[in-house]
Amino acid sequence: MKDFKEEIAGCLTQAIDLSKEELQDMIEKPKDETKGDYALPCFRFAKQFGKSPMLIAEEIKEKITISRYRY
Repeated sequence: MKDFKEEIAGCLTQAIDLSKEELQDMIEKPKDETKGDYALPCFRFAKQFGKSPMLIAEEIKEKITISRYRY
């Protein structure tokens, strides 16, 4: 079975200066399943970057390249 947290963390290393392992530990499953299968709570970065979590999420989205594999 494919480890999707590992795949997601690999994509996120392009946008966030953290190791793949650190990012894997931060990725979680949302309590509300309608919000998606996995989530990276960006409020953890708000103070560090001095930006709102929503703005951080948008910046991450713009920087990542989705894997060439289709699921």
